[in-house]
Amino acid sequence: FGGRESGLWRTLAWVGLAVLPMLLLLRIGGYVLQDPDEGRYAEIPREMVESGDWVTPRLNYVKYFEKPPLLYWAVAASYRTFGITEGAARLTPAVSGIATVVCTYLLGVAAFGRRAAWLGAAILATAPLFFVFTQVLVTDMLLTACMTATLAGVFAAHRAARKDRWAAFVALATALGVLTKGPVALVLPGGIALAFLASRRDWTTAGALLRPTPILVFAVVAVPWFVLVSLRNPEFPQFFFVRENFQRFASEGVGHPNGPFYYLPAVLLGPLPWSLLAGLLLLRPEGRAAVRSIEPGPRDFFALWAAMVLVFFTIASSKLPSYILPAYPPL
Repeated sequence: FGGRESGLWRTLAWVGLAVLPMLLLLRIGGYVLQDPDEGRYAEIPREMVESGDWVTPRLNYVKYFEKPPLLYWAVAASYRTFGITEGAARLTPAVSGIATVVCTYLLGVAAFGRRAAWLGAAILATAPLFFVFTQVLVTDMLLTACMTATLAGVFAAHRAARKDRWAAFVALATALGVLTKGPVALVLPGGIALAFLASRRDWTTAGALLRPTPILVFAVVAVPWFVLVSLRNPEFPQFFFVRENFQRFASEGVGHPNGPFYYLPAVLLGPLPWSLLAGLLLLRPEGRAAVRSIEPGPRDFFALWAAMVLVFFTIASSKLPSYILPAYPPL
């Protein structure tokens, strides 16, 4: 698209960027925190602010090792800036939602152009399930922002002639994801990236991601807290890595066990009405032809990204609707 039409989509992008914060920030302080999750994730950072101990998370003054600290740190910083209120507590998921939409837009521009990018970002921002979790204090929207940034960086590195800066960006985003929810932020995006780069035989980008500099960036950002909390609390490694990650993934005795079709409603109903519109378009020959006409590289990347997220969390024994949010940007 060129000329006047290109200007239209550029204008809409700026209008959308202005409207997005109002959409996601307007009501975050307008209702009480919901139990149990919001109360838990609001109280832990409050106790961090009170105690001054930002290393060992505590809930009701008892050690709480189920999640890494990035969400707690962000909420605690919000408390210190804006006071201890519902709005300050929910600021992190709302800002994470904004960051995810903006990242999706930028990824869309790189892959398909401004028109597709604007439409994709608008659909994501108004998908009911996505919107709901921008308004709820849980870890999953922050994780979604980190994973979207990680895989957007992988795609940019794949396209770029000089890959070093993008590789460092990928390492930083991955490290922040690990500090949000643990190894899943490394294992899942890493598997998606490896599968895509292998399918494209892009060993140059794969090599760039594994050079000393991005590994060092990841280690400097992600590792110190895990070392420090383990030194102060010797019980942490077994509880966090074994119980909260391996056993939660593999065992029905830990977490939230559900059946293999648990995420079907989240995929079909969570993005309504857009999922219905997509289905209706695919029933038409023109719609199917449009899908086939999409450039194979980006199409395969987004399909692989969404599919691997769905398969990974379907295989996992512990399931919650919010776990599927990282599949929404590529979809």
